[in-house]
Amino acid sequence: MSVSTSANRKAGGRAKRVHRNRMSIIASMLKVATKGARKTHIMYRAGLSYDQLQDYLGFLKEAGLLEETADQEEELAIVYRTTAKGLKFVEKYESLKELVGMKSEEDEEL
Repeated sequence: MSVSTSANRKAGGRAKRVHRNRMSIIASMLKVATKGARKTHIMYRAGLSYDQLQDYLGFLKEAGLLEETADQEEELAIVYRTTAKGLKFVEKYESLKELVGMKSEEDEEL
């Protein structure tokens, strides 16, 4: 799995390349899935390619940070939801960012 990724973000009318580390990507995905989200929603909101999404979903499920459930509204659809352990990860991640004075553009978009 890739350790970092980049995404295009608009800054002042121009596309700006933003490089994110693995922890930032994981936190973004977990935030999106807090109340439950489908794969496509997570992919677009977290700014990932399909291959990156697949890699991270596998890792997050295996680590117990994300769970997969059937969608109540559409029987064939799958919803991903952040677990209690995942919520704790996000909380700790945000505390560490605050401790070192980090704030990123991507957090404001989520």
